[in-house]
Amino acid sequence: LGSLIQAAPSRETGLPPLRVFTARDFESHYQVWQSAASLDGRMFFGSFGSVLEFNGAEWKRHLVPTSFVRAMAFGADGHLYVSSDNCFGRFVMDAFGNWQFESLADRLPESHAALTRARTIVAHPDGIFVGTHEGVIRWHKEKIEVFSPGPGGNELFRVDDALLNRRPGKGIWRWQEDDWALWTDADPTHSEDLGALIPGPTPGSALFAGAGQGVFLITPDGQMAPWSEAVTRATPGAVFYCGIKLRDGRFVLGTVDRGIFLVPADGTTV
Repeated sequence: LGSLIQAAPSRETGLPPLRVFTARDFESHYQVWQSAASLDGRMFFGSFGSVLEFNGAEWKRHLVPTSFVRAMAFGADGHLYVSSDNCFGRFVMDAFGNWQFESLADRLPESHAALTRARTIVAHPDGIFVGTHEGVIRWHKEKIEVFSPGPGGNELFRVDDALLNRRPGKGIWRWQEDDWALWTDADPTHSEDLGALIPGPTPGSALFAGAGQGVFLITPDGQMAPWSEAVTRATPGAVFYCGIKLRDGRFVLGTVDRGIFLVPADGTTV
C-alpha cells in the first residue's frame, strides 16, 4: 500500500536550500545596508559600526569608525572600499590574511571632509567613486580627487559600462572624458525623493524608477519617457528604492512600501 501512496509535489523541489541568519548569528545590528562578494566567494555586509564577513561556515566582524556602513565595493586592487556618513576608507588584507581598516578620509580637502550622506560607492575602471552631499570623491592611483557639481546630493550608479550620478533636483549626469556631463534633465529627475537607476532593455539605455513617479526609459541620447503601461498600472504611487537587471533580461524593482516587482524584459506584465 505504501508504494501506491505518492507525496504531493513540493513547490520547493529543485530549489537550493535556504538558510536564514539572524542578528544573533552574526552578533550585530539586524539592519544590513549593503553587500559585496570577493573573488574567492566570501560575502561582506554593511552593518552598525562594522563590516560582517561570512566565509560559508562562520561569521567575522570587522569594526569601522562610523554608525551604519552604507556602501561598499571591491576595487581592482582587491581592497574592499567602504563609505558612510563621516567615513571613507578601505580594508586591506595583511600578510596573515586578516583585513585591516585604513581610513582615507584624512586625505580629503576641508571642502569635502564632512562626508555628508556618503551613501553610494561605485568601482569603475577610472577609480573608486563616492557620492556625497558635498560632491563626488574619486580614489585613483592612490590619490584623492574631488568634483563639486554643486551641493544637494550625488547618488552614484553603475549602469553597464556607464557611471551615472543622480543629483536630486538637478538631473542625471554621466562620467565622460574625466569629468561629469549632463545626460538628462527631464522633469522626473527633478524629484528630491528616492529613486534607482538600472541598465535598460537595450544597449546604452537605462531605467529610472522614481519614488511615486513610476518607471521611465532613458535612451542613449538622454530622452526620457514612461517605459511600460503595465508597470504604471501595477505600481501606482510605489516608492521605488532599488533595482537590478537579471542575467535573463528580467528586471527586479524594489520598493520601500510595496515589496518587490518582477518585470520581463519587454515590460508587458508584472
